Amino acid sequence: MKNLLLIITTICLISCKAQEAKQPSEEYRYTGERTYQREDSLKISQLLYQASIKGDHRENIKSLVFARSFLDIPYVGYTLEVNDEEKLVINTRELDCTTFMENVVALTLCDKAGRYTFDDFCYFLQKIRYGEGDTVAYWNRNHYFFGWMAENEKKGIVERITDEAYHTAKMEADIDFMSTHVG
Repeated sequence: MKNLLLIITTICLISCKAQEAKQPSEEYRYTGERTYQREDSLKISQLLYQASIKGDHRENIKSLVFARSFLDIPYVGYTLEVNDEEKLVINTRELDCTTFMENVVALTLCDKAGRYTFDDFCYFLQKIRYGEGDTVAYWNRNHYFFGWMAENEKKGIVERITDEAYHTAKMEADIDFMSTHVG
């Protein structure tokens, strides 16, 4: 399962178009309501600090480093449904496939933009997680990975790779893990 997640992450993030993403200035830092624990902000801050002091800004390398930092995190469903009203949820202690990707892409966007604070991470996470208008609301959240990809492709954050040159091997996988391991 870990190898499959790294392969999916690699495919999505090699084409991550962070240089085209709107870079937050001081006035665009995330200031909305959010839910997280101290451990979450510390992990994100540590990863961003490590990225800031390493000179290698090759996106695919950093993306894989970020992805690997989440590999031993337990798979848990419904980690975003913790508030009565929708707030930006940052949870690095439990992940599903989509929140795994969101965290890795948000970290990659921070690094590409040269922005290394927890607020910068929250800004990019909101841009990735929510649809048009970036309104933090349940109805506006990208609930399914297909919608997540389509919305972020439209925003210029990711690019769908369909060129046969990128397909190097046929792979068969059981894809029922999410539905059989919720909770």
